[in-house]
Amino acid sequence: MLKDTKANKLFMIALVILLALGFVWVRGEVFRGKTIRDTEAIPFAKGDSLSVSAVSNPIVLEINPEATSVSLEIGRIDKKQLAVAKNGSNLSIKVSPKKRIWIFPVFFGSPSSTLVVTAPPDRIKDLSLASISGKVTVLNSLDLNSAEISSTSSKVSVLDITANKTISLSSVSGSVDAGDLTSNGPIEVSSTSGRIEVESLRAPKITVNSVSGSVDVALPLPSPSDVTLSSTSGQVEADLLGADHYTINAHTTSGSITIGGEQRSTLTKGDGSSKITLQTVSGSISVRP
Repeated sequence: MLKDTKANKLFMIALVILLALGFVWVRGEVFRGKTIRDTEAIPFAKGDSLSVSAVSNPIVLEINPEATSVSLEIGRIDKKQLAVAKNGSNLSIKVSPKKRIWIFPVFFGSPSSTLVVTAPPDRIKDLSLASISGKVTVLNSLDLNSAEISSTSSKVSVLDITANKTISLSSVSGSVDAGDLTSNGPIEVSSTSGRIEVESLRAPKITVNSVSGSVDVALPLPSPSDVTLSSTSGQVEADLLGADHYTINAHTTSGSITIGGEQRSTLTKGDGSSKITLQTVSGSISVRP
């Protein structure tokens, strides 16, 4: 019994030392991963498409007027998980999840660093940004063919986007914030459990949906549009910014409806060419003409 006790004590001492050494090593790696970042430059011509995806890394896209290529910046630890491929005019950037030591994932893991992608102006044709559990941010205005930006469990935040074909912004369990979105094709903005705020929407077809969050958008309606704004359990607000031609139809199961300060569910102005449908199950609806 005495021998077993000594053996157990020795085992526990060795285990504590191992954990302590591992913790010190991981802290050093995390420190270096946060403060020492590697940069890589990739040729990028006008009309090329850019696709960026990550599992746990936040993604930041910025435009540098002086840049002539796409540059990447990421923590040195995460660079091991970085894969870059150029196939014709399509540039693909992927960050796979870090492998963790099998027995001590809590102690030997490290937080994911932010992937910063810097692109030259007026060169991106089609843009795709996607992170499963990291925030996705676009720091500058964009003019391109199409944009698809999403996060599964974090926030999506963009400035102005002008697209020739489509714009799609989505988050499963985070909010979506956007500036001025303008497209010759459809615009879709969605969130499962977060609020949606868009400063301005212009497109022939606009769909904005939040399952359990509020919707707050502005609709200048410079040309006829088919607009649907909906939330299952959140408030829906729309500012028409003095638009001249629209027809509004609003529906709610257990909330109030206010259009132009009056309790009503329909309103037609001008020739009624823009069709606006607002609906919520358990929230209020408010429209500011």
